[in-house]
Amino acid sequence: MEIRVASRGIAGNLARCIIVLCSMLALNTSADLIVDLGLAKNFTFLDIGLHPTSNMLIKKGTFKCNVGWAGGTRTKVELNGTLDGDIYRTVGSSLKLKGGTLLGTDNEVSSMQEYIDAVDFAVAQFGSLTQDIYLGDIDQSGGLTINRTDEYTVVDIDSLKLSSGTLTLNGQADDIFYIRVSNVFDLSNVDIVVNGTDASRVFFIYDGDSDFSYDGGDFLGTIVAPNAAVTLSKIHSFDGSVISGNGFSISGKTRNTVFVPEPAVLSLIGLFGGGMISVRRIFKGNSAVLAHGLPRMLEADTVF
Repeated sequence: MEIRVASRGIAGNLARCIIVLCSMLALNTSADLIVDLGLAKNFTFLDIGLHPTSNMLIKKGTFKCNVGWAGGTRTKVELNGTLDGDIYRTVGSSLKLKGGTLLGTDNEVSSMQEYIDAVDFAVAQFGSLTQDIYLGDIDQSGGLTINRTDEYTVVDIDSLKLSSGTLTLNGQADDIFYIRVSNVFDLSNVDIVVNGTDASRVFFIYDGDSDFSYDGGDFLGTIVAPNAAVTLSKIHSFDGSVISGNGFSISGKTRNTVFVPEPAVLSLIGLFGGGMISVRRIFKGNSAVLAHGLPRMLEADTVF
């Protein structure tokens, strides 16, 4: 788009200065998050499934955060560990303290629809991102390293299975990584290492409906798995958030960081009942973007 300033004199010169200044700021502004999770960011753990077959379970560890649960009648929020934060769950669900401790409040709300809508909107945006790297099927013992392509690195993987080592993302300050996985996400004894940028700018977007599974290691990043259950077992440390669609189970050590949502934002929950609809979230917005390649069966550290 071309902007023309036809005015002369002081007003015209001022307008030109403003345009130049705005252009300079635009060129020097660090990368913003292309995809915004909106209201869903109010929760570290959020399940948007209306009829999940799995419950929400914090099995072990202490987590300082808020939890959102959209599951309805006969679904459960279970605590074996300690939750230092608040729970917001829909009417008909129940809270079970199975030896666990809730240090915050338990809130029964009429609807989580606004949060479901926020996730659906974000998932559609994830699907519109242009692919930078395609890795096919990865099934290996050993590390995997992914290097940045630019400020926004979008990686497509059909299935991801790692059994040891590290998943390393090498970026620069304020870079964003979007790792889109189609069918299988299964990491065991794998540490996620983020260099150059920070965990809040790393997204694992999972389109499968089998469990998103992470067993052991240090986890960094935001999990968006709107069709699946998420299982994080025996995690050594956790810096990120989880959005699931079929329940989740978390066990591990203390989570030190905490996001505190604005009370005015959380007060919106329950004000809008609305009708809930159940849809399958699909993050691939344009199949033409995806390339095809040979499966990768590897046993050594791999760098891309």
